[in-house]
Amino acid sequence: MQFRRVLCPVDLSESSREAIQLAKGLIEGQSLAELILLHVTAPAVSAVGGLAMATADVQTELDRRSLQEAFPASPGSRVRHEVRRGSPADAICRFAADEHCDLVVMMTHGRTGLTRIIMGSVAEEVLRHAPCPVLLMRPGTVSHPARTVSVPASLSRLSRVRS
Repeated sequence: MQFRRVLCPVDLSESSREAIQLAKGLIEGQSLAELILLHVTAPAVSAVGGLAMATADVQTELDRRSLQEAFPASPGSRVRHEVRRGSPADAICRFAADEHCDLVVMMTHGRTGLTRIIMGSVAEEVLRHAPCPVLLMRPGTVSHPARTVSVPASLSRLSRVRS
């Protein structure tokens, strides 16, 4: 399956490395494919409107540098680092639509019960509202040698990779 743009939302955790590893594997050998690493942060809050914009711009640039340091691009790879502010699920879906992404690859933290009710599930919201197929994976999926992921070309919508 050919991809032009694969979006990989990351939260700067170690488990994000697994999602990046899988996304890179899916576009390996596709010279025109681009991997976009997206980090979504909370909106900047300030009492003064102009100051809030300046503060948000500076913070966004600092966040982008942190993202680039945490997940540097390999030489010769087409990796773009992006930072957005807002609700994670909304920002991810909006970015995927605006950038015409072919696939979203992301981790799910696997929250259940009361924690899931209180915190919600960003991955589930993205799965429901993304404008393109979504591949969700649990931490440990990529590093397990017996697990492989194949993407049938006939699928119009991807769902969870279950372990």
